[in-house]
Amino acid sequence: MTNLHCDVTSCGNNKSKFCCRPDIMVGGPRASVSTQTYCANFIDTEENRGVPKNAVDHQSPNPSLDIHCEVTKCVYNEDRACSADHIDIRTTKVNNGQVKTECATFENRSDGDGGSRNSVGSGGQNSQGKGYGAYSAALHESSEETKGFGSTNNPTY
Repeated sequence: MTNLHCDVTSCGNNKSKFCCRPDIMVGGPRASVSTQTYCANFIDTEENRGVPKNAVDHQSPNPSLDIHCEVTKCVYNEDRACSADHIDIRTTKVNNGQVKTECATFENRSDGDGGSRNSVGSGGQNSQGKGYGAYSAALHESSEETKGFGSTNNPTY
């Protein structure tokens, strides 16, 4: 299991900056940069005002959970599972005000040097002092690959 810290407080699965789900899916199967990846389980409570906060799937914050990953170019993807010890999920807003999520762990395995990161601001550090890249999430239609994970927001790249 991977330790997950989530700053996406507008997500219906977030409580006390942790995810209340037992697992999540990180999507973006053909992603080569962080902006092409996303948390497939993000449920925007700002957009879906009828969805009660923390009442989507589970009630208890879960700091350690299974993270399924379809990002084939990520160094942490091992047989569709995230092998990172810790990931951070963050939120950003795009020009139209739409909320997107970012996971500050994506590293492109084709970078070659192992030190390059695909992040906004190119390779900062998280609160534990570890380097990071970034995952992004977008609000789009569900893909067949992630339907079993409660996804409603999967872009196609």
